[in-house]
Amino acid sequence: MREILYKNLTSAKKGRRAISVCERSQGKDCSTRVQRTFVYLVRSGVLSRKELPQPVFHIVKTFNTKTRTERFYFRMKGISYVVQNDCFLEVSFCHSLRIDVIPKLVPQSR
Repeated sequence: MREILYKNLTSAKKGRRAISVCERSQGKDCSTRVQRTFVYLVRSGVLSRKELPQPVFHIVKTFNTKTRTERFYFRMKGISYVVQNDCFLEVSFCHSLRIDVIPKLVPQSR
């Protein structure tokens, strides 16, 4: 079985858009949860573009040997510039991906 939840939150006043997709699936051996999130913040009135900083990456992977659960997390933050109607717009973004793999318990024989 597979479930997908999609959210699109937009605020034109604040210049913010957040998109989130959460997917859950059940398999024979494990259940998986994947969550993707994209956040954009647009600022207008930027007079000129500055030197772009390098995007920042954050990656974490863990494995719990007792419960046999595996987790993976990835996040990238950065800034980009867009030209619209002869004016610069600064777009700050944050993309994240989270994956949780949880195995189903196997009965132990004694």
